[in-house]
Amino acid sequence: MVEIISLQNGATLLLEQIEGFQSASVGFFVQAGSRYETPEQAGISHFVEHMLFKGTDTRTGADIAREFDCMGGQVNAYTSKEVTCFYAKTLDYHAGQAVELLGDMLLHPRLDAGDMNTERGVVLEEIHMVEDSPDDLVVERLFEAAWGTPGLGSPILGTKQTVSSFSPEDLRAYMGEAYCAGNIVVSVAGRFDRERMVTLLRGLLEPLPPSPCRREAPSPVFVPGLVTKEKDIEQNHLCYGFAGYGVTDSRATALSIVSHILGDGMSSRLFQRLREQLGLVYTVSTFLSSHQGCGMFCLYSAQQAESEAQAMEAIEQEVEALRQKGVTDEELSRAKELLKTGLVMGFESSASRMSFNAREFIRRGFVRSVDELLRAVDRVDHASIGEVVQETFAPERRCLSVVGRLSTGGYPG
Repeated sequence: MVEIISLQNGATLLLEQIEGFQSASVGFFVQAGSRYETPEQAGISHFVEHMLFKGTDTRTGADIAREFDCMGGQVNAYTSKEVTCFYAKTLDYHAGQAVELLGDMLLHPRLDAGDMNTERGVVLEEIHMVEDSPDDLVVERLFEAAWGTPGLGSPILGTKQTVSSFSPEDLRAYMGEAYCAGNIVVSVAGRFDRERMVTLLRGLLEPLPPSPCRREAPSPVFVPGLVTKEKDIEQNHLCYGFAGYGVTDSRATALSIVSHILGDGMSSRLFQRLREQLGLVYTVSTFLSSHQGCGMFCLYSAQQAESEAQAMEAIEQEVEALRQKGVTDEELSRAKELLKTGLVMGFESSASRMSFNAREFIRRGFVRSVDELLRAVDRVDHASIGEVVQETFAPERRCLSVVGRLSTGGYPG
């Protein structure tokens, strides 16, 4: 059972004590990500994430690293399109210390100009890594083409130009806007002293001035089409994007099951056809990118340029067969079991429980139980599968991204 505590200034605490665990995981989730950035701010959420590890008013970056190591704790952070998260996992008796340290990082960052110049080089290297990683680049260009910028199509890392322009004043102004009480959710799961945890978190967060939650960003209009990038590499990388559903849409569960059937795992249709039968690819997969109010069903493959046309033909044949004939009873049952197993196993770690609770609350305002999730999977039937397949894979809802040695014959637009 997740306890939800709403502070008067708008911050939220999510506490789940789990019997039998000896660890605790804590995460500070800030509703700040690339979706909410202006063109001039592109990448600033991610840059702030990096800078909060560089030191506070009372700790250096080395002090932060040393204190976490002395706890034996695991600490990390990430920035997504909608959230920036700072999290740690420790043994139960270090949970309070981890909370205090993460809170100091978020609430009292030093944001030193010299540190910024150092970290700017690190972030620029991340951008270069994406440009040198065609499997990442093809997806990033797909999102930009289909969803547009600014907004969900903006790269989380930003651009070389924007990252090179940020000043300490820019970061402080952005944090003043985004890192407000109404945008902060703290999630704790595992074994911990509940009274001490509440006291610690109240002491950290209640001094923040009351502030409203960030406005919901408008959902982008999905733009079908084609985006290509010539790159002299060994394999061509394809990523199809189909307009999907937002995270709270009831149809998203059925689409997750479709993803399992079509391209998630060795028994999926695409893996069996393109790799096992035709030998055209080493990698082919499907995945969902789901957000507030919208989503995308993505289909990725990598193959030699000479095999690309045949691979695309096979992919499109499998998608069309799914639209025309639906799925079998065996496929539906197998995909449901795979999805339910993943859900249940994901709840067997304090870190995954902590993260799930925060995502649920941010998206829905409440937290579903694992039993509710399993019932949602069980409710999916052939009719609901047919509905999402017909809608999602309609030709006018498709965008294609290609990176590699481009075909002289062109691509379907």
